[in-house]
Amino acid sequence: ARLELDTVMGRGADRDARLDLLRYQLQELDALGLTADDIRTIDEEHSRLANAGRLLETCQQGVARLDADDGDTAYSLINRTLEELTDLTSLDSRLDDSTRLLNDASILLQECVDSLRSYADRLELDPGRLQWLEERIGLLHDLARKHRCQPEGLPAVQETLRSELDGIEHAGEYREAVQARLEELETAYTDRARQLTGKRKKAAVKFGRESTAAMQTLGMAGGVFEVAVSLQTERSFSAHGMDSIEFRVSANRGQPVQPLARVASGGELSRISLSIQVISAGSDTTPTMIFDEVDSGIGGGVAEIVGQKLHALGQDRQILCVTHLPQVAAQAHHQLQVSKLAVEDTTRTRIRPLDEAERIDEIARMLGGIKITRQTREHAQEMINQASDASRPAGAKSTARRT
Repeated sequence: ARLELDTVMGRGADRDARLDLLRYQLQELDALGLTADDIRTIDEEHSRLANAGRLLETCQQGVARLDADDGDTAYSLINRTLEELTDLTSLDSRLDDSTRLLNDASILLQECVDSLRSYADRLELDPGRLQWLEERIGLLHDLARKHRCQPEGLPAVQETLRSELDGIEHAGEYREAVQARLEELETAYTDRARQLTGKRKKAAVKFGRESTAAMQTLGMAGGVFEVAVSLQTERSFSAHGMDSIEFRVSANRGQPVQPLARVASGGELSRISLSIQVISAGSDTTPTMIFDEVDSGIGGGVAEIVGQKLHALGQDRQILCVTHLPQVAAQAHHQLQVSKLAVEDTTRTRIRPLDEAERIDEIARMLGGIKITRQTREHAQEMINQASDASRPAGAKSTARRT
């Protein structure tokens, strides 16, 4: 509505010049007084008159070949053959079909000859009419070039120009109507935006409380998460309302909450993101999530809780997590190993899936370092089994094998 009003208001600056141009262009088109069908008819008549000599000559030659007063024409040859076959049908009735077909051909041929003669008699050679048509067509093409369309499109252009002219001539009335509609829309939008602000503030309290609770279990004890929602009355209209929304966080007990983007480290951002994803898991439709450094600065039981939450998210969507902690890796449904390879002067990254035995070795390596012992391998197997048992429904039996 604002764009429409701006367009109407903008017309006032060059209103007179535009009016003069529109009236002149409409006068040219009105002088033609032609519809799209009329234009096609003119093209057809011009084509006929421009080729009238050729049309007449060809028709006359055709009549002469088919049915001239003298000589062997198609009509005379068919009739002669028909008479001869008719006499023979009394001797052999199998000639009846051929005789009947020839009789039909004779009738059709005579009708064709009559039609060609009638067409030739009506065909006019009118140089004056032809010249008038050529001038008319030239004018049509000039106007079509001016309006950048095909000649058949001139009537549509004419209606568009007429509509614009009417709009400018009645711009005052139109402007008042658009202004009233705009004010009505602005009032309705503002009312709904304020309603949305109220709902967002209520949701923000619950969202902040649940996010804060989730942070306590992810190595951020004492941390606080808040959502600040404020109505910006000077903000331009948008599809998302008139609110300014900011996430604020305190990662440690006793510190004031500050904007998340300024105070949270990479690992803290990942864990806060994980908290939010867990809270909104029921309503979020994102099919794939990627977490990097989600285990930064944590270990032990907190790392295991992080792994459990990632595992829970992975039940109904794809979770990709880069981790260096065995407590997190053991919770995964599948494990991929990332390694670097030096090939000549190039370093490449290789990613490959691990089978069950390789996965045990890799988690054991994450637990014990370079040298893998039987104890670290058993510990790795136990971590995988515990994660598997924790995610299995109550009463289900474990089928994991120990190695």
